[in-house]
Amino acid sequence: MIRGVRQLTARSQFSLVAYNTSNNEQVWSNRPRRATSAAKANAVGWVESLAPIEDHCMIDAMLLTLQIAKKARTQRRNKTVIFMYNRQPWCGWSNFGNTAYGNEVVITYTGANTERIRTNVVHIPEWTHEQGDAFGQSLAAANSGKFTRFVEQGFNN
Repeated sequence: MIRGVRQLTARSQFSLVAYNTSNNEQVWSNRPRRATSAAKANAVGWVESLAPIEDHCMIDAMLLTLQIAKKARTQRRNKTVIFMYNRQPWCGWSNFGNTAYGNEVVITYTGANTERIRTNVVHIPEWTHEQGDAFGQSLAAANSGKFTRFVEQGFNN
């Protein structure tokens, strides 16, 4: 997230949303903000202050992100949501490894994306063998986005 924030141009508008358990979204800004040097520095500090997450209840945060993106003062074709995740989506220990929640996320998010905002998806697997690409590919394809699997030397176990 930090690398992405630092690369934003001054013409960009952005916000950040982090998620953990259901209804526990953490929001940097409820409205898109210009990517000034001060705003980017503030956002980086916010990201660095976040506690590690363990649950993957993402749909509430994704819907909140979509609402924030709709507030951006730009043409729809210039809007993009970037969703990053590191594991197969699930919400609660009983669903671990179950693709049902991931399918629910794709259907719910795509249905709520009434402006057809492009949604790019980045899977940064916690381990190089981590499953979850199919979810990200489906989400990106359903929302005119691009899917990227990011594995960096020394980062992914």
